[in-house]
Parts: sequence; structure tokens; C-alpha cells
Amino acid sequence: MAAPPEPVDGDPGGVTHEECGFPVQAELSGKIKLLFLRDGLKILFPSQKATLTNPDTGESVTYVIAGAFTDAGGILRFSGHNLVLGQGIGILYTTGNQTFVDVDGTTTLTESHGKVVDVCEVLAP
Repeated sequence: MAAPPEPVDGDPGGVTHEECGFPVQAELSGKIKLLFLRDGLKILFPSQKATLTNPDTGESVTYVIAGAFTDAGGILRFSGHNLVLGQGIGILYTTGNQTFVDVDGTTTLTESHGKVVDVCEVLAP
């Protein structure tokens, strides 16, 4: 029987990301479960929350992340509610089923069945 999801170890004060071209501070809470598959990695987020803040403006948004992520050799699949960060896409909040590819460190959305919110645009100065 698989072990239950583990609590997320949050960094005090959060983590700062630069994918938007300006700093975005992220604070996470909730649980996460890692599954190592034969052909890749699967991560489950049963009920995680992420608060993203632009420290320059004080603008902040909170998203519930209740989804799954699978990485199979650079093909990244997200289902449910997720945050996706990467060079080339910034920070996205996605719902539904989304497929991305990662080539040489640049992430590109290749297939979308659901909603995609550009968090960088939401938090822009």
C-alpha cells in the first residue's frame, strides 16, 4: 500500500521566482506525493495552496493546486489545478489537461484542454 501524501516543507518567507521578468514570491502549504514510475515521475498535489506576491507592488493571488503532474522524458502533462513555471512561459495557473514540452530548458505549451491564466499578467506592475 502506498504511503499517504507528505506535508510540504515551506521555506520561511517563501521562494522568489524570476520567470515573469520581475520577482514573484511564492509560499506553499499543503501536501505532495511523489511517485517514481518506470517511464518518469508523477507528482500529486491533493490540496496544496500557493500564494504568489509581487513584492514591488504588494499585489497577491492565492490558488488551490489540486492536480497531478507527470514528466515522461521532457513531455510534461498536468491535470486538475496546477501552477506551471518555466522559461518561455513565465508562471501559469492551469485547469483541465495541459501538455507542455521542455526542450533545452525552454517550456512550451503544446496542447490545452481547459483554462490557462497568465499569472505574470495578473501580478504585473
